[in-house]
Amino acid sequence: MTLNNKGKLATLSSAEIKSLLWPPSILSTESAERFEMVFDQLIATFDLQDMVEATLVWDFAVASWECNRYIRNRALCFERGFQKELYCQVEKIKGQRVMKQDPKCRVLLNFNPSQSEIDNLMRREGGADNSDSEIGEILNRSPSESDHSYALEKGINFHRDVEFLISSLTKRRNGALQMLDFYRAGLGRRVDDAMNQILEGEYKVISEQPPNIESPPVVPPTEVGVEADKT
Repeated sequence: MTLNNKGKLATLSSAEIKSLLWPPSILSTESAERFEMVFDQLIATFDLQDMVEATLVWDFAVASWECNRYIRNRALCFERGFQKELYCQVEKIKGQRVMKQDPKCRVLLNFNPSQSEIDNLMRREGGADNSDSEIGEILNRSPSESDHSYALEKGINFHRDVEFLISSLTKRRNGALQMLDFYRAGLGRRVDDAMNQILEGEYKVISEQPPNIESPPVVPPTEVGVEADKT
């Protein structure tokens, strides 16, 4: 932190702020450079004055970043659910083909085996080739609105959990802005005023000097001796 030409506290630079704060939680699929750009814009927008304000704006930036992450994952849940349904259809076709080839497999499936047992049997028997035209047609099918609706139905609990996380992060983000406003209007302003008064008193140039008081003239010793003889 430095002083400006008026003797008041200057704003913190972006490099100074980021060097004092903890690193953000950036996933490998996310862009750290993009987060840096967002935080730099927030620093310029709020014109930060001290580390208290920097910490609050940092909380706002991190909460906003994580909130956007969960919003993206909420949308991806539809596509992921649709893709999962396609692969389930493919595995069903593979299982049916394996059962046709091996009678013992049909007997095994009549006893309601677990999914892991079916998967092991399919790997042992070889299953079907993914390049099969029927399987390729299934995997390349474009989703419809009903497909996404079905994916929502299957993953409704996940959506509910993600919505709770988004609401919590939104509350945390808004709380950081509210605390910043309280700090600037209350304690922060008092601290800033007090610090500026101290700095102004320290660097103030005294323009008016007190007048010089002349000392009385000193009587020479010879004159004092002459006056004594006369008396």
